[in-house]
Amino acid sequence: MDEDPFSRELRAARARIAELQRRQGAAGGSSRRLLPEALAEVDVALEELAVTGQELREQTAELAVAREALEAERERYQELFQSAPVAYLVTDPLGGIREANRAAAELLQVRPGHLHGKPLAAFVVYDDRWEFTVMLNRLRLGGEPRVEESPLRLRRRGGEAAAVLVTVAVVRDRQGAVRALRWLVRDPAGTGGPEPLLVVSIDQAIRQAEARRRQHEAGSAFARAQEHLAEGPGPDACAGDRPVWSSDLPADLRWSRLQPAAAVNRAGAVVAVPVRLYGGPIGVCLLTSASPRPWTDADVEAAEASAVMLAGLLEVAAEARRSATFARRVRRRWSGPPARPTTTRPSRRLAQPRSAATTWRSGWPT
Repeated sequence: MDEDPFSRELRAARARIAELQRRQGAAGGSSRRLLPEALAEVDVALEELAVTGQELREQTAELAVAREALEAERERYQELFQSAPVAYLVTDPLGGIREANRAAAELLQVRPGHLHGKPLAAFVVYDDRWEFTVMLNRLRLGGEPRVEESPLRLRRRGGEAAAVLVTVAVVRDRQGAVRALRWLVRDPAGTGGPEPLLVVSIDQAIRQAEARRRQHEAGSAFARAQEHLAEGPGPDACAGDRPVWSSDLPADLRWSRLQPAAAVNRAGAVVAVPVRLYGGPIGVCLLTSASPRPWTDADVEAAEASAVMLAGLLEVAAEARRSATFARRVRRRWSGPPARPTTTRPSRRLAQPRSAATTWRSGWPT
């Protein structure tokens, strides 16, 4: 085994000290009594350094063995993770994908490397994103330590929706903070095998689209009723620039005149969050439930996140409209042919001699 530099330096130092001891014994003089003691102390210190160096070498060897064991364990974990017959994903607390196995990539019909760094919400069907965001916030904020067999629809690369069941576990660090989320995605049939997942049929998609249209129309009518009566969660949220909600709207005495409209449009519970743009509220984002229900902090936070996203989209649309208007003006100014000067011959009546009462406008007497 080759001698490391630390050991070589120690050996050379001890050789020099031995040489000094030999020379001092041969020289004699008054320093003869003190020098041996000093050299002996240095020799002891070097011996301690030699012991320390040996301990460091042993610790380094142990660390190398532990590192090799960890690498082998990680390779086994990756092999099991990638070869699992069901889809596994690991995300950060906000839903960004850190790891995904081959089954997850096959489920979403993308390349395995394409998923890393992408938000999992981007693969969730649009109509399920609200429930997905609420579930994610509850897990992230500690409202739920685990989610079992929650139904969800994921959007494949080709556009078709796959109905799945997700089980989510929270991973925490030593301080208790959420460090990651582990997702297991399986077939609703419960086989967990390689059978194809249930694909939403066209008829079912049409029925869902029709239900969404009716729900949207009911929500729009409920919003117009609040605007007409100038009362309700929406006007209060916009006026106070704060979220306003009701868990049982038909029994809420704050807006008694709104109760008939709530009954007609099936608004049993509502959350209204102001949409802020350019320093103040310009409208509200309404979240309604057909039946009374309690609203959690995660629900309100998800509504606020939707309002922020809506404000950003409105700002982008306003900027695009201003840019388009400016571009049309520039094209109109520079692309059209120059206007030809026109002259108008005065009529005989205007050609009469001017009097003191004649006035001038645009260069012609009137």
